[in-house]
Amino acid sequence: MKFKFVTYVSTAAVLSGLLMATQPASAITGLADNKSSALEVLPDNHYRWKLQTAADEDWFLWKNKTADEHDVSASFTSPSGKNYDFEVQYVTPEKTIVIKAEDHGQGGTDSIHLTSIKPEESVYMRLKSHDGDYSTTSNYDFTYSIK
Repeated sequence: MKFKFVTYVSTAAVLSGLLMATQPASAITGLADNKSSALEVLPDNHYRWKLQTAADEDWFLWKNKTADEHDVSASFTSPSGKNYDFEVQYVTPEKTIVIKAEDHGQGGTDSIHLTSIKPEESVYMRLKSHDGDYSTTSNYDFTYSIK
């Protein structure tokens, strides 16, 4: 019985230490920082993260896994006093099309709307600094929807 108690206490101490050392998603360096590690997220949710450096980028992915065509609408709001850029890479079997959102400046909302995304096609959404602007304290707001 003493052995089991010591094992439980040791395990609890290790887990407690791991939980205390874990960073929130908004501060994890390397998470979704490039196209190959793009984070596949659910539509109709708001994702509020931070850019950690001027070179930091965050990538999100939606892949049409249905049998139907869909439209994608995405919007991205820079933190107050900061200006970030938003672009989409629409990947078809034949090519990749890069679309840059119109820049609405510091604290502004940039948006993109794509129509008729076919089954198995992908939409990568890239958020990055504009001219080296970033904030380790203020979140951006990103959301997209599927129709």
